[in-house]
Amino acid sequence: MMTSLPLAVLLGQLLGTAIACGFNLYAVILVIGVAAHYGWTTSIPYGLIGLQSPPILLSAAALYIMEFVIDKVPGFDAVWDAVHTIARPVAAGLLAAVALEALPVAGQAAGGLVAAAAALIAHLTKAGRRVSLHAAGRSRETVRASLLEDAIAIVLVAAALFVPVAGAILAALLLLALAVRGPSYWRAAVLGIRSVDARLRGFFGTPGWRERNDLPRHVAALVEPDELGIAPPRALRAAAHRIPGAGSFRNGWLVVQRDRVGFIYRAPIRARRYELPVHTIGSADSGLMMDTVRLENGNGFTLFLLKDGPPLDLAVAELKAAATWI
Repeated sequence: MMTSLPLAVLLGQLLGTAIACGFNLYAVILVIGVAAHYGWTTSIPYGLIGLQSPPILLSAAALYIMEFVIDKVPGFDAVWDAVHTIARPVAAGLLAAVALEALPVAGQAAGGLVAAAAALIAHLTKAGRRVSLHAAGRSRETVRASLLEDAIAIVLVAAALFVPVAGAILAALLLLALAVRGPSYWRAAVLGIRSVDARLRGFFGTPGWRERNDLPRHVAALVEPDELGIAPPRALRAAAHRIPGAGSFRNGWLVVQRDRVGFIYRAPIRARRYELPVHTIGSADSGLMMDTVRLENGNGFTLFLLKDGPPLDLAVAELKAAATWI
């Protein structure tokens, strides 16, 4: 993390620290602060020496303990991750900019943006994996996942401080792995953020079906016009898992119209609508942050209904009636 190091090594150190921030920001601050306090290494940039201040170390320790506990409690971990979607990347960017204080402002800004992007990738992967474990009914595994993420964060920042070359290589390999494996987890992370938003909307507002005028433009464009004597379309925010061509944890809207049920989502190029064929509802479970409807078919479709929509029993009744599910 010293600006006198070769550019490739310096970039690797910045990426390593940024990725570590994406997994556990407060562990990173603690490691750097403690290392600076005890003089374990001379590679800490001057701007980051202030992290050894007792108030900062105590605050970071308290927040680390808080995160250590919250990260293992279903529901609360989703709220914590949603809040830190901003906090972790911003903090990583600021730490990188301060570490590069010897460079011109443009260099500091570029380094900060790269670090923020790397932290965001790590954070979304972490948060998305948590959502996917809960959705698969494997919530107990989140404890092990949380411990592993903390260990990765500590190893990454320690490598950046004490073995810069190895840290740079490790950071590059991990970033590549996150980029390859990440997209499905990133969509799951977005679902987690939407679920927190929906929970708050449902608590402070009036949950229920949405009408056409409440839908985003790209969704409304794929809803057929109303017909005289036919009930208007009703929609709710949802996500779909394993719908053909859509991938895992695709976020969108479930639209009930006439005798049809469509799932509308935004694809990379344009919005798409998938018509749900006749299914039998295998199970419908109410969760803390979202409801889960599993459909019995060869593809194993799963729908996640957000909490700003109608109650689960009413939603299932409407879906059965509209799609003539038996």
